[in-house]
Amino acid sequence: MNDFEKNKGASLKYFLFIGIPVIIVLGVLGAYYQMTNPLKVLTKTINEVYNKVDNVLKEPIDYFNINETPYSLNGNLSFKTDLELYKLEELQKYNYNFSFDIDLKQELVIATLGLQEEEMNILDAIFYQIGNEQYLESKTLFDQMLKMPKIEEEFKDIFDFSDFGELSNNLNDFKYLLKKAKESLENSLDKKYLTREKTDITLNGRQVKTTKITYLLDKENQERTTRKIASDFMKDQKSLEILAKINNTTEEEITEQLKKDFTYKCDYSIILYTEGWNQNIVRISLLENAIEKITLLNTEENQSILFENDIILTLKSYTEETREIDYQIKSSNISGKIKIENKRMNQNKTESKLNLTISSSDLNLEINLNLNGEKKEKIEKPDITNAKEFESLSPSEIGTILENLENALEETIFYNLFESTIM
Repeated sequence: MNDFEKNKGASLKYFLFIGIPVIIVLGVLGAYYQMTNPLKVLTKTINEVYNKVDNVLKEPIDYFNINETPYSLNGNLSFKTDLELYKLEELQKYNYNFSFDIDLKQELVIATLGLQEEEMNILDAIFYQIGNEQYLESKTLFDQMLKMPKIEEEFKDIFDFSDFGELSNNLNDFKYLLKKAKESLENSLDKKYLTREKTDITLNGRQVKTTKITYLLDKENQERTTRKIASDFMKDQKSLEILAKINNTTEEEITEQLKKDFTYKCDYSIILYTEGWNQNIVRISLLENAIEKITLLNTEENQSILFENDIILTLKSYTEETREIDYQIKSSNISGKIKIENKRMNQNKTESKLNLTISSSDLNLEINLNLNGEKKEKIEKPDITNAKEFESLSPSEIGTILENLENALEETIFYNLFESTIM
C-alpha cells in the first residue's frame, strides 16, 4: 500500500471519527434553530390559536332554522343562596318549570309556566299565541280557557326570528373572514420587530427556564400590518361581499373604509415564553404600553387566562359534551365555577345543563338550569272553540279564580305576596 492510499485511509478514518459527529451536531443545531426560530414559533402560535377558535366556532350539532322547523324547549330552574332576599329566602325551596313550543309556519307559540315544590305541583299556567289572538289556560285556577283582550301588534312583529335563519351563513362568513385575517397577519410578520432572550419565570410555584420571544407592534409595525390586512381584504371579492352584508352597506363603502388612514393609540407587544426542546409555549402575554393586559398560562397543571391582573378564568374541562371553567375576580373577592353540559340524545333531541356558583364573603349562590330541546314535525294547536272572553267574566267568576289562586298558594311564601298585593 503506497503513501497516498495510507493517507486516504487515514483521512477517511479521521472523517468518520470527527466529521460525522460534527455533521450530526450541526444537523441537530440546525433543527433546533428551525424549531426555536422566533418567527416560526410566533407563526405556529398564531395557527394554534386560530385552530382552537375555529373549533369553538363549529356549527352547533343541533342547528336548525326555527323559521322552518317547529321546536319544543322544556326547562327547569332552581337555586340556593344564603343571601338575604328581603324576606323572600323561601323562593329557593321551589323549582320553576317552563316550556316553549314554537311553530312559526302555523303562527303558534305555547308558553307553559309551573311552580313545583319537590314532587308537588303548586301552580301552572299556559299561554297561547295563535296568530294575533292570545289565550290563557290554568287547570289550577279555572276550568275553562280564557281568551285575552286583543293586542294591536301582529304575530310576525312579536315573534320575528328572521335573523335566526342566517345563523349558519353568518357563522361560516365569520369563519371565512377570520381565516383570511389569520393568513394575512401570518404573511405580515417581520423578524425586524422580533427579539429573543433567555429568562427564568415562575409557573405554578416552580422556576422554569424559558425562551422569551417578543413581537413589538409599535406605531410603524401597526400601520404596516393594518395596511397589509386591509389590502388583502380589498383584493378578495368574497371578503368585501361578506363585510358589506355584515355592515349593511356596499362593497364600495367597505373599500373606502379600508383605505382610511391608520389611527395609532399606543404600542402593543406579544410575548411568548417557550420551554424545552420542542419550544412548548407555556405562557403568552399581551402588553399595552408595556403593561400586561391579558396573560395565558398553558401548562399541564394550569390552563388559564388572566385579564388585567384581576379576572382569572381557569379551564378545568373542555370536551364535546362538557365545558367547565373556574373563575375568580380578585378585586371583589369573588370566585365560582361555570359548568355546561350538552348531550345529543338523537338527531332531533338534545339535553343541556348549566351549573353556576358564586362565592364571596357576602354571598353564596348556586343556580341550576336544565333544558331539553326537540325538533318537531308539527306543534298541535289547542282547541279554542269553548274559550271564554276574559272581559265577559262576572264578578263571581273572578272571585272564584282568586279563591283558587289563594288555595293553591296556601302554605307557600307566594301566599303572603298574594295576600299583600291582591287581597
